[in-house]
Formats: sequence, C-alpha cells, structure tokens
Amino acid sequence: MHPQYSQQRMLEINVISAEDLRINGRPIKNNAIAHVRLNNDTEVASTRVDKNGGSYPLWNDKIDLKFPCNAKEIIVQVCCDNNLIGQTIIPAKDIIEDYIPSSYLHLLSYRLRDRQSRRNGIINLSIRVRDC
Repeated sequence: MHPQYSQQRMLEINVISAEDLRINGRPIKNNAIAHVRLNNDTEVASTRVDKNGGSYPLWNDKIDLKFPCNAKEIIVQVCCDNNLIGQTIIPAKDIIEDYIPSSYLHLLSYRLRDRQSRRNGIINLSIRVRDC
C-alpha cells in the first residue's frame, strides 16, 4: 500500500451541474437535487434543490466527505421530487492513482443511468482529495 493512502483524507466534491435530465422521456421542470455517498454508506451529502434549471440544473455546491483508504467508489444520484432520475458510480481509482499529485483538481463528467440502466443525462463535477 502506498504510504499516502494510510493517511486520513477528505474528498472535496463540487457538484456543478447536470444536463438533459428526463422523466419518462420528458424534460424535468424543476426541483433537481444531487446526493453523494461513498460505497454503499448510509451517510449521504446533498446539494440544495435547483428550482429554476429544469433539465439543466446548476448547483455549484461543495460537499466535503471523509475518504477512508478502503473506499472503492463514489455514488452520485440525481433526483427530482423524490424520484431517481439517474445515478453514476465513480471508481475511487479514477481519483486516486500513484502518478496523480495530492490535491489535484479533477474536472469530470459522467453519464447518468436510470433504474433500467438507460442513459438519462450527464453530471458535471470536480473532485479534489485533500490530506487532513
């Protein structure tokens, strides 16, 4: 195990925006919210509700999460009025590799998939790993 991985780390996630969100093939009107968690933890951090962006919500909300060395994935879900629009699973190895310097800012876009694994929008975010 690499020595830097044994330290306590924090994830600084900025959930920036989403694109082309739909319910039953129709663009959503409003009230999109994003939830972030590690692995299948019960602890969930959320953005504020976007009341004006419709299918293209803009949050630009920063979320800080403790990032244990055994974390395997980051799960991001986008919901509207308590209905899951889509989710993506970001492998931790996409964020942490030996050749990436500590505190490097990753600008990422991931495809969201609905409950039937159909494409349903894109989530845009930035992630930085910080040592505590």
